[in-house]
Amino acid sequence: MELDKKTPEQFATLILERLAPNEGKPKDHYTKSARKRRPKSSVRIASVPLLTIPHNLPRISVFFGREKELKTIADALSPKTRTWGVLIDGPGGMGKTSLAIRAAESVPADTFRRILFLSSKERMMTGEGERKLSQFVVPGYLDMLNEIARHFDQPELTKQPETDRARSIIDALEAAHALLILDNIESLPKEQQNQLFEFLSQLPPGCKAIVTSRRRTDVDARIIRLGKLEKDAALALLAELEADQALLKKASETDRIHLYEETGGNPLLLRWMVGQFGRGSCRTLADALALCRRAEKENDPLEFIFGDLLETFTEAETKALAALTYFTHMLEVNHIAELAGLSKTAAQ
Repeated sequence: MELDKKTPEQFATLILERLAPNEGKPKDHYTKSARKRRPKSSVRIASVPLLTIPHNLPRISVFFGREKELKTIADALSPKTRTWGVLIDGPGGMGKTSLAIRAAESVPADTFRRILFLSSKERMMTGEGERKLSQFVVPGYLDMLNEIARHFDQPELTKQPETDRARSIIDALEAAHALLILDNIESLPKEQQNQLFEFLSQLPPGCKAIVTSRRRTDVDARIIRLGKLEKDAALALLAELEADQALLKKASETDRIHLYEETGGNPLLLRWMVGQFGRGSCRTLADALALCRRAEKENDPLEFIFGDLLETFTEAETKALAALTYFTHMLEVNHIAELAGLSKTAAQ
């Protein structure tokens, strides 16, 4: 039996096709029923790229869609593009980290000599609730510089005066041809974020970076405002998740599309909804949606996604948001500005 070149899915199909005749059933008895359960999708399931460049990238289990964004990142990482790289921003749960990792996995082998992933992410959301992270968290700008120095075999640079350290590390990166993935930098204080972007603007030729953040920032790089997952990609994700969720297999394509619309195409929310199946009385997608609306504080995905936004707002943004709560219909910016006591430019 030739198995060496088969994927896990092909291997499973082969077993099912051999099992069916032994039970007196047609060869495609099991595989045909499995195909029928999956909603039709134009999304191609891409295999995980074989990355030969030394790296410390976390694994991502599945990845669907985002072809346009991946092309934008690939163009920005090209040596021919005169920018330090890419900033991916957007709400929590949209898949910024996964996109950055998949883009890094997809770089041509001769583009970089090493890839370094650093994250300031302090918490994550699972189907069981929010979980704090303590291992492998890089909590500050200087910590990031120190990790870069150690990773590129220059530990003595961590002892340099803070005022000289960034320049010394930039000099050390001259021959490194490195790709830096700096994740969840919204966890850093604003001043440290500014220092980080200044550092990135000085990266030598041959080095690039991909940065992810919930907070929008104007920087000298390609900026991707990551929005909802495309519908076909979301349906493909749900089809993949159903392998571990018997109750999800019973959901119709209409129900899945409704779930996609209700979650705004947010991958984290989709995963959270599926993760609630079988918990208590949650048996359907409608049950999961209702549970999301009345979720307890320790397991509230909406709080996880949007809860920290207010802390990052400027005073002008807070005033504009407060003014919007008085209206239920669209209105002109100048009306918001007048009510909030702001200039039209600030309100925009």
